[in-house]
Amino acid sequence: MSCWKPKANLCASDAGTTSSGALPPRHFLDLRFAAQTFCCASRSFFGCLGVSLEQTVLTLDRATSDAARQLDDEGFMYHAIVKRIAKKNFERVNQKDFESLANDCAPNVYHRFGGNHALGGERHDRETLRRWLARLGRLGPGLKLTVHDVWVKGLPHNTIVIVRWSATDTLPDGSRYHNHGVHIIRMRWGKIVEIDANEDSQAVAESLKVRAAYGLQEALAPQIVS
Repeated sequence: MSCWKPKANLCASDAGTTSSGALPPRHFLDLRFAAQTFCCASRSFFGCLGVSLEQTVLTLDRATSDAARQLDDEGFMYHAIVKRIAKKNFERVNQKDFESLANDCAPNVYHRFGGNHALGGERHDRETLRRWLARLGRLGPGLKLTVHDVWVKGLPHNTIVIVRWSATDTLPDGSRYHNHGVHIIRMRWGKIVEIDANEDSQAVAESLKVRAAYGLQEALAPQIVS
């Protein structure tokens, strides 16, 4: 079977003239010649292989679609796993398992908790976050977090997790503490690198005043920051 050979006179024979009788611009001829040459070469090459150009395009399209579906499935599975991890970490707070939670964070994790009170401020490393978590346990021994929604975006190298939650507790004077908020969490390769906690900071501050009035002086302590 013979394969494609370029026609030397393709440009000259197909040049034609413009309405004014002049030849088209040279670059137009070059562009048309290149397109025709590519088309002829492609069909001739695939013809030598015993397949048509159209068949090859369809095969590539199917392969691309299959690969895209596989990526979608894998992304769905990964997001489902991350959602379970996020819910588990909030449950760790309820169980006061702060050590496991800290171990899931990167050494240079960033943590922010809003408000001008003993639990507020920013931390930029895991050891300081570990101390903050221990304080949270002392200041909220009956704190109960409930996760309502979790949204996940991204892949393992850069994953964003948004968690909508509510919190309840019973204060020393018998009153009930209620709060709600959203955590924005960033993960990389299975490690938490950022935690941005957004809650009703005024409700937190008022609850700490009640605890301080009943003798828990740490409720008025300086922030733990780094």
